Amino acid sequence: MISSYDSLVSRLDKHEDAEGVSWVSNFDPGNLKIKLASALIAISSIHLLQIFMEVSSYDDRSVMWGLAIHGMFLTGAVALGVLDRLTKK
Repeated sequence: MISSYDSLVSRLDKHEDAEGVSWVSNFDPGNLKIKLASALIAISSIHLLQIFMEVSSYDDRSVMWGLAIHGMFLTGAVALGVLDRLTKK
């Protein structure tokens, strides 16, 4: 929310109370996308761990779908990282 305010409404470093949030202007959209993708991967990993801990209560199809979805999150995060690195050069 703070980053969106800094990007879309007004720069926070112009305000006198911006000392505590000066780090917000250092984020770019690519960095935020990678952080969001990392959070999704972490949540997906925890869910997969839950599935693996109780694998006897899940059928093979459910486990494979969980692995496939997690793999898609990983692939998307890697693609975002590669694209971010390519656009910075």
